[in-house]
Amino acid sequence: TEKAAAAAWVHLALDELDLVGHELRCRDRLAADLDTVEMDLAAGRPPSIPTALLGLTPVGPLRQCLPLIDEDNLRFRFLVYDSQEQLLQWIEEVEHQHDSVWRLWQPGVFETTELEQARRQLKRIFQCAEVCRVRAIDKVSSMDIRRYQLGKLPQFQNENGMHE
Repeated sequence: TEKAAAAAWVHLALDELDLVGHELRCRDRLAADLDTVEMDLAAGRPPSIPTALLGLTPVGPLRQCLPLIDEDNLRFRFLVYDSQEQLLQWIEEVEHQHDSVWRLWQPGVFETTELEQARRQLKRIFQCAEVCRVRAIDKVSSMDIRRYQLGKLPQFQNENGMHE
């Protein structure tokens, strides 16, 4: 019984680690997607990624992890589909709805009620404290990777072969 209990705890711990890994990848995807949307809006274009798909990360052939904004926190929902076709149909419907809301948008031009709601939702996402942390961590990680890669170049190493 002790072995069975220990095995159950190990199994539970591994499952929890898997969930944390999926959530971390989902956070990374969310940060990248928000960077893309931010660039779109800054260039006067509508968001190229639908708000409902921001951070959507595959965790298996028919399973996706989706971040949800809960005031200043992120929660994660795992979506499971019966078939690849069902998953693709859902994504297509979300993209179609997004396109229909944003297709006529131009900065400074009259906005429909749906567009105002979409913009408010994007604003809430960008203002969420945990989303801001996710984006900051992503930026710092990217800078650290670049510094590490630069340190491997000969012109950035000292006479001992170490980077300065």
